[in-house]
Amino acid sequence: MEKRPVWDWFQELLGVFSLVDCIDKLTVKCTWMQETFSQLLQDVDEETIRRYMRTYIMMFLSTQLFGDKSDTRMHICWLPYVARLEDMG
Repeated sequence: MEKRPVWDWFQELLGVFSLVDCIDKLTVKCTWMQETFSQLLQDVDEETIRRYMRTYIMMFLSTQLFGDKSDTRMHICWLPYVARLEDMG
């Protein structure tokens, strides 16, 4: 796995950058992620669908499997693991 700053992964793989007030160290507010990725428009390209899939998987990992005590923030350490969706089993 390529070693790069995690915020580079965030911007490249999700196509957006979180607002500064939503960022705390290596976490982002779950509410921002939900608002940003809640509605997938019709007739979008395949890359947009991949971005939404990555977000969904990351939210699942961060909130259901490995959530923090507050359940209000999502750790973005999962980005490298969802970078290549086609490699996931």
